[in-house]
Amino acid sequence: ECNRATQQEVDQQCAETYEKLGQLCLKRKKVKEAEAAFAVARRKDPLRAPRLAFDLARVYRDQGKPREALAQVEAHLASTPHSPEAY
Repeated sequence: ECNRATQQEVDQQCAETYEKLGQLCLKRKKVKEAEAAFAVARRKDPLRAPRLAFDLARVYRDQGKPREALAQVEAHLASTPHSPEAY
């Protein structure tokens, strides 16, 4: 019997792929493409949004949008543990 993936698992894998694609685009200075890839990743797996916020902050920084970048950094920091015990 074949082990089938659930739709949620497929969406999570798709989101991971788009997240990695976005990171590669950022490295190549393809900011608009990176932003689009991160947007798809967020749609496919909304639980990934806090982690993607840091990458989106880099996108906005590279686009010269400091307010938007700061908002994403704050969203990222709000999702991280506030004490070393969590690590």
